[in-house]
Formats: sequence, structure tokens, C-alpha cells
Amino acid sequence: MDSRYSTPQQLKDKQHKSSIQRLKETFSLNNEKIAKMFGMSKGSYENSTAKKRYEKALIAFNELTTKTK
Repeated sequence: MDSRYSTPQQLKDKQHKSSIQRLKETFSLNNEKIAKMFGMSKGSYENSTAKKRYEKALIAFNELTTKTK
């Protein structure tokens, strides 16, 4: 699909995906490490309906801690 025709939700999803990928690269994270942070197994995390919320929380926390004063 041409990006000109993306819905606002599709654009938001693309931004989320690139943000979590950047975070994973920056901190050498993978799904197993993220799962452990939330007290879950890798499989539980990967199949969780809350996975996107966990990722959003990590992104928000990173933004909060990296803001310059």
C-alpha cells in the first residue's frame, strides 16, 4: 500500500514499530529480555494481547529518562 493512503492508525503503528526497534538496538534488547522485565516467559510476552502496551511503556519510560532539562 502506498504511504499516501495510510490511515492515521497505520502511521502510528509504523512509528511504534520503528521506536521499539530503535530501543531494542540501542539497549541490546530482545523479546526474551523484555519478557523477563515484566516477569513473563518469552512465549507469553510474544503472544500477549498486551505486548503493544508493554512496548509503549518501555518507549515512554525511555523518553522520560532521556529528556534533557
